[in-house]
Amino acid sequence: MRFRRSDCDTIQQLEDIVNKSSTANEAVRYPTWRWRDWNTFLSTSFKAIPGIRKYQYFRFDSSRPGTVFAKKATDLPEEAFLRDSLRI
Repeated sequence: MRFRRSDCDTIQQLEDIVNKSSTANEAVRYPTWRWRDWNTFLSTSFKAIPGIRKYQYFRFDSSRPGTVFAKKATDLPEEAFLRDSLRI
């Protein structure tokens, strides 16, 4: 399935992905839907986790604010991603 591994940042990209995913699929737009560009919105407060698609499990701990814990599989060790002074 093509759409399973597609980046989608705009409503137009989503429509294109759905239309190209199968000959039987046709995207239907909801005209009043407000789409947010999450990459731009979140980039002011967070930094990207390198290779995020490889991780399946995420955890946050209130005693360690600014830290994201991630694991690639249940039986693998956890990795901690720390924020820097301005961004996570």
